[in-house]
Amino acid sequence: MLTYLSNLEDVFGPLRLFNYITFRALMAGITALLIGYFIAPWIIQRLSNFKQSVRTKDEVGSDLAEKHANKVNTPTMGGIIILVSILISCFLWVKPFQEVAYVQHVCDECSINFNISRINSECPECGFKAVFDSDRDGMADSWEIETYGSLQYDANDELSESGTCIEVYAASKQSSQRLNSYVVTALIVYIGLSIVGFFDDYLKVMKKNSKGLPGRIKILGQTIITLIALCVLINAELSANNMRELWIPFYRHVLIETAPIWCVGVLLFFVLVGSSNAINLTDGLDGLATGCTVTVALAYGVMAYIAGNFVLSDTLLIEQVLGAGELTIICTSLLGACLAFLWYNSAPAEVFMGDTGSLALGGLVGAIAFMVQQPFTLVIVGGIFVVEALSVILQVGNYKLNGKRILKCAPIHHHFELNGWAETKVVIRFWILSLVFSLGGLATLKIR
Repeated sequence: MLTYLSNLEDVFGPLRLFNYITFRALMAGITALLIGYFIAPWIIQRLSNFKQSVRTKDEVGSDLAEKHANKVNTPTMGGIIILVSILISCFLWVKPFQEVAYVQHVCDECSINFNISRINSECPECGFKAVFDSDRDGMADSWEIETYGSLQYDANDELSESGTCIEVYAASKQSSQRLNSYVVTALIVYIGLSIVGFFDDYLKVMKKNSKGLPGRIKILGQTIITLIALCVLINAELSANNMRELWIPFYRHVLIETAPIWCVGVLLFFVLVGSSNAINLTDGLDGLATGCTVTVALAYGVMAYIAGNFVLSDTLLIEQVLGAGELTIICTSLLGACLAFLWYNSAPAEVFMGDTGSLALGGLVGAIAFMVQQPFTLVIVGGIFVVEALSVILQVGNYKLNGKRILKCAPIHHHFELNGWAETKVVIRFWILSLVFSLGGLATLKIR
C-alpha cells in the first residue's frame, strides 16, 4: 500500500524511495519485527488456555519426558504472532502489481509482442533482439534494439529496410500492470498451511491428543494448497514460462526448458510438503526452528533479489525471474517476524509456534525457493531441516527393517539432549550450522 507514495515523488523527492525494493525490504523487516514484538504479549496471554501437549513417557521415553516436563504449561499456537506480523508488513510494503513492458516487433517473417523479462530477448523466428539498460533495482528502464547485422535502432525509432519494418515503443507507452503471481502464491501457501497447522494444534490442546490431525488429512490439505499454487503460477502471464524451467545448483544452463505441467506439480508438491514437514520436525527445542528459519529467510531474500534483478541475474548467470524481487520483501518480513517471535520463544520459552507456525513457515520457504528457481538449493540452505528429517526417516526405517535404533531418539536434536548436551547448547550449535549451510547455499550462485 505504501508503495504508491512513490507516485508523489514529483511533489516530495524522497518519496521515490518507496519504489526501491531494497528500501522496502528493510522497512518490511523492521515493521514485522516491531509488530511481532508488541502484539506477542497480548496474544500469549490469550493463548494461555492452549497449553502445549507434551508427549508421554511411552512415546519418547522417561529421560526425554522428564527433561521436557517443565514445558507442559507453555502456550502453543504462537505461529499466529508470526502470521499477523508478516501479513501486515506485506500489506504495507509489497507491491501487488508488476509492470510488464512490451516491445512491438513487426517484420516480413513474424508479428510478435515481446514480454520483456530478460536482459536479452530474441525473436525465435528472425533473430530480432532487444538489449536493455537498467535503472533502479535492476529493472528495465530503457533499451536499444539491435538486429540485422550492424544496424542499430534506438527506442522510438522507425526504419524500413528491404521490406522490413521495425517499430519500437518506449515502456511508458507499451506497458501494463499484472498481478504479481509470485506474491499471490507465496501468501496463499503461507495462509493455507497456517490454517492446516491451526486445526492440528487445536486438536492437540483441546482433545489432549499429542498426534493432532491424522497424517492423511495433513497430506490432503498440503496437496490442495499445492494444486492451487500450481494453477496460479501456470496460468499467470508473469510466471507461466519461468515456472516450467528446471534449474539445478552448480550448472549455469537451464536443465529442462519446458517441463510437463505434471512434472512441475510433482516437484512443487515435494518441495512444499518436504520443507513444511522438515521445519515441523525441527520445532522441538526452545528457539531451534525459529532461529534456523531466520538464516534461511535471509539467504532466500538475497536469492529473490538477485533473481528479480536484470543486472545481477545476468552477471551471475542465473535465471532472471521478472517480479520475483517482491519476494525479497516477504523474506525480510519473515525474518523480522521470526526475530520478534524468538524474543519470546528463546529458552525458557514463553510460547511455542506449534504447527500453526512450523508447517506454514516451511511451506512459505519452499514456495519461495521454487519460484526463484532454487528448489534444489534448499537442500543446502535448509541443511539443518534436511538433517532433522533424514534422522527421523533413517531411525524409523532402520527400526522397521532391523528392529534397532540408530539414534537414542529422533529427531536428532533429542539424540544430543540424551547424550548430555544442554538444550541451549544444542540450539546455539544448530543455529551456527544453519548459518554455515545458508552461506554455502549462497555460494552456489557463484560456483557455476
